[in-house]
Amino acid sequence: MNSDIVRRAVASKRIWREVPVAAPVGNGSLHGFIDLLFEEDNGLVVVDYKTDDVTDQQLPVVMERYRLQGGAYAHAIAQITGKPVKEMAFLFLQPKSEVVLPNLAGAMADARNAAQTLLEAGAG
Repeated sequence: MNSDIVRRAVASKRIWREVPVAAPVGNGSLHGFIDLLFEEDNGLVVVDYKTDDVTDQQLPVVMERYRLQGGAYAHAIAQITGKPVKEMAFLFLQPKSEVVLPNLAGAMADARNAAQTLLEAGAG
């Protein structure tokens, strides 16, 4: 509750918790649960809570592991709502850290392409 992103969520116009999402990708769909979603004046913000017990030094490696997940969530919610997703953040409980996913547009495209590739491989 002491994080900047949660304070922004509480102060926002609209806030949702534990949002199930499913968005079409090719002949399939992306599915997941968004921990926290809120709307600010210029777009939506997606937040995913992480309980990993990592050090600050390990965060860059861990973030690479979660990059496609963040991109998939942002892509799915943009598809479903038709609204821009301006930010995707991971809120780590240990260490207490907020990490905003860099290059969100690139992560969204990579997630969409990875899902499409998996779906095509499964169809063959």
